[in-house]
Amino acid sequence: MNEEMPEPKNRLLREVLQEEAGVDWADSGKRRALASFRRGRQIRRLAMTSPIAGIVLLVVATILFRPKHSTPLAMHENIGETASIEKNNSPVLPTLTDEELLASFPPNTCFIGEVDGRKILVFANSDLQKKYTR
Repeated sequence: MNEEMPEPKNRLLREVLQEEAGVDWADSGKRRALASFRRGRQIRRLAMTSPIAGIVLLVVATILFRPKHSTPLAMHENIGETASIEKNNSPVLPTLTDEELLASFPPNTCFIGEVDGRKILVFANSDLQKKYTR
């Protein structure tokens, strides 16, 4: 045999295949070789199962941490909440009293009436109504 140092890749194979009677290192070499083969098998198994485990973790994380408004119904509810918040935060528009409203039109052209509990502006003439309600 060659007396030069075996390469790291070939050293393990040479130790396994070398069978010299009465040498103690042969048994330890076989044990190391078998341990190395087992370690390699475990690494291969891990390499095969890690993508599957990663996909499963990704799906679980997506389900657990998705935003609440991801469903159409929840999005609709959020829009309603936003609209009500905007209504509450909108500036208060100035209002007119009945007298101020009537004073903004020429005298005797309109009056305030009540229909079904609501106040409405009623014009005396339909031509005036058309003129002021365009």
